[in-house]
Amino acid sequence: ADTRLTAMLPEDRQAPLVERASAKLGTGFEDRFVVLLAADDLSRATPALAEALDEVPALVETLVWRDTDLLDADPRKALDAYRYRLLTPAIREAIDADGGMSLVAPALKTLFSPSAQPEPIRDPFGLLDAWLETRTQSRITPRDGRLGVTIDGQRYDLVIGELAASPYAPEAQTRLTRALTDFQTAHPDATLLRSGLIFHAAAGAEQAKREISTIGLGALLGLIAVLLCVFRSARVLLALLLPLGSGLLLALTATLALFGSLHLLTLAFGASLIGIAIDYALHLQSHRAIAGRGFRLRPLLPGLALGLASSLVAYLAQTLAPLPGLRQMAVFAALGLVGAWVSVVLWLPRLRLPVSPATARLAQRWESMTRTPWRPTPGWVGVVAVILLALCVWRLQSDDSLRLLNSSPTALLEQERLVQRHFGNDTGTHYLLVRGDDEDDLLTRLEALHAPLESLRRDGVIAGHTDLADSVPPPARQKADLDRVERLYREPLDTLFARAGLPETLAERARTRLDDTPVLDVDTWLDTPLGESQQRLWLGETDDGDVAATVVLRGVEDGAGEQPLRALADATPGVTYVDRIERLSGLLGELR
Repeated sequence: ADTRLTAMLPEDRQAPLVERASAKLGTGFEDRFVVLLAADDLSRATPALAEALDEVPALVETLVWRDTDLLDADPRKALDAYRYRLLTPAIREAIDADGGMSLVAPALKTLFSPSAQPEPIRDPFGLLDAWLETRTQSRITPRDGRLGVTIDGQRYDLVIGELAASPYAPEAQTRLTRALTDFQTAHPDATLLRSGLIFHAAAGAEQAKREISTIGLGALLGLIAVLLCVFRSARVLLALLLPLGSGLLLALTATLALFGSLHLLTLAFGASLIGIAIDYALHLQSHRAIAGRGFRLRPLLPGLALGLASSLVAYLAQTLAPLPGLRQMAVFAALGLVGAWVSVVLWLPRLRLPVSPATARLAQRWESMTRTPWRPTPGWVGVVAVILLALCVWRLQSDDSLRLLNSSPTALLEQERLVQRHFGNDTGTHYLLVRGDDEDDLLTRLEALHAPLESLRRDGVIAGHTDLADSVPPPARQKADLDRVERLYREPLDTLFARAGLPETLAERARTRLDDTPVLDVDTWLDTPLGESQQRLWLGETDDGDVAATVVLRGVEDGAGEQPLRALADATPGVTYVDRIERLSGLLGELR
């Protein structure tokens, strides 16, 4: 069964690029999960947790919890040819101020530092190392070979996992939940903080299963009790339940064949079919109890057919709505009713079922109880109906917020917020969609947003932002930075080598490396170890022939806190502000 909530939602046909951007922003987090562990003895607990997760078959693709797990390809090697076009703001300001003479002393210190890895010819001023340092800052720190973070004075070890299966796969949810539960049982002193889509998907699936059991089993038991009370026969009971089973069987198999998968909410909704699908069998058996040996199916067929047709119209009309989940529910219900109706018409008349005298007595008592000397006229009924309808319209309130569908437990949501707040991560809920004529134009527009977004950060509107232009400066910016490095490699470079006692020939060799320095483009950056994490920001060419990318915003407060961002987007050509949850909520409101 499918447990994705998004599978039930409508597609944004008005803005396919927005839908594509939202989907791509979510891919970076769907297959990953984070577990923070606090224990009296982390040196034993953390390896035990990693082993428990790693031993679950077909669950974890990669597991990161040691400092050695982060040893990836050296980003300096991938960016070696572009280092002279990538400057930090501080180095850029220093070169503009005095030509870079203020950078000589720090570079000289680095050249003779025993812990540094100086490159006197390739990069004597450490330009690339400084640039990379601004992009690899993290609150994660190693201790005794393990990765961890300190939250409110408490040390937590960190375990990051990448799933081998989909986070919506019920089997993966069950395996991960069981592994963590078993670990918690074996280490009662340990505290686990969870973050990841798979935990929320598992919580939603568990709730749906409980509802299926509660509604379906409760309705079935109540139905059995009523049928036994009325018809007083186990044979009649089994015969009346036969159409119900036939309808559910047809609904399950045919819906699965049509849609490829079944959502858990469809199964939960299908549990309500019990009360409807049994009606056809009840009509037939009640008529049989009254008619006795004179029972014939033909007089019942028009009524049974009309009942089926009216129900099918009601359910199939829901397939007109552009909601994949609602369509599946409607088809499931319609097929279930058809299966129940056909089995009632074809099978039940052929079965010889006993009729208890108690059934007739119950019918007579009920008829006498419902008799009344008062007969309401149609006019009074219409007046009462209009009054009730007016009261409903007057008091009716709607809330289309998608957040109402979030069924995750409060404790899990609190853990998620804690982890996200201390790691500064985002799931791309709020972002700017930026379009440009080509890659150069797009990067220029992204860079132009840095100043107003930084102003909004200082004002507390956002906590920060992530965009490609911060890592891949526009070609004009890269050219300007290369010109700055050429100035830095004149007198400041000679001064540095003279103070270091290095021969002048090395300075000439360093200057020759500035020739034919290539321009860093987006594709090259995204192929580097650091750039892989920003692949979700790049949309590339659109259907309109231009290119697009996203700027992810952190710490945005819903409601009034979004107004400055909307104003910025409205005032900037090619920029659209997107709140993913609000947008989907708006679509649900329009459909309602």
